[in-house]
Amino acid sequence: MIPPEIGWLILGALIGFIAGSLVTWQLRQEADRKPATWDTTDAQRLLRSVQATAPQVVANLLRRSRGQPRPREGRRSAPVAVLRATRGLHQGETFLIRRHSTLTIGRADDADIRLDEEGVSRFHAQITHRPDPSGAAEFAIIDYSRNGTLLNGRPIKAVASLEDGDLIQVGSTTLVFQKVRR
Repeated sequence: MIPPEIGWLILGALIGFIAGSLVTWQLRQEADRKPATWDTTDAQRLLRSVQATAPQVVANLLRRSRGQPRPREGRRSAPVAVLRATRGLHQGETFLIRRHSTLTIGRADDADIRLDEEGVSRFHAQITHRPDPSGAAEFAIIDYSRNGTLLNGRPIKAVASLEDGDLIQVGSTTLVFQKVRR
C-alpha cells in the first residue's frame, strides 16, 4: 500500500511531466510553422527553434541514466568552429564544433567539455550549430546553470548568439569562440 502523501507526489510529478511535454510540443510546432526571431541578451536575434532544443538535454539525461549511448550526430563532418581554452583546467586545448551538432559544458562525466570545479553545474551550458539561410543565428550558447555563464564579460540571459572572437567564461575557465574559415 502506497501512503497517500507519496501517491499525491507521484500524481503531481506525472501531471507536471505531461504539462511540460505539451508546452515543448507546442513550442516546436510554433518554431516549425514560422521562423520568427526571439530577442535575447543585448538585442541579439535567435530563432525560436534553438530555444526548443532545451528539452533535448533532458531527453539525453534520461537516455544516459538508462545506459543508452548518447547520439553523436555530425561527428565525421569537418569542424565549423572551435573553442580554444585560454584559462582554466583545459588551458591550451581546442574543442571542435561540427555541423548541426551540440557541445555540452559541465561537471558531468559525459560532458563534451568537462569542468570539474566548484561553481560549475553538471550541465552548465550548451553550444549549438544550426545553419540558417536567413542568417539569424548560426551559433548559439544556452545557459542552464544557476551560477551563470559570461559572454564577453556579461551574463547570458538564457540564450545568446555567438560571433567570431567571443569570450565564454564558465567558472574559472575562459574559452575563445572562433569560426573555421573555409
